Amino acid sequence: MLSGGTVSTVSGGAFSIISGVITSSKHNGVQVGGTATKRLVRENPYQLPKKKWVYKITWPKAY
Repeated sequence: MLSGGTVSTVSGGAFSIISGVITSSKHNGVQVGGTATKRLVRENPYQLPKKKWVYKITWPKAY
């Protein structure tokens, strides 16, 4: 689960599986995994960067 203070990116293959599960009715949801790093992130160009967790989703698994 990602909170409001986090940033996540999805790789191409993971995105297709996640979008397929969302449209499919036979699966309950998606469990995802990947890497997390703490980086300086700006939410808009006028804001000073803050250190936030950046998640990269690399594998999804439907359940």
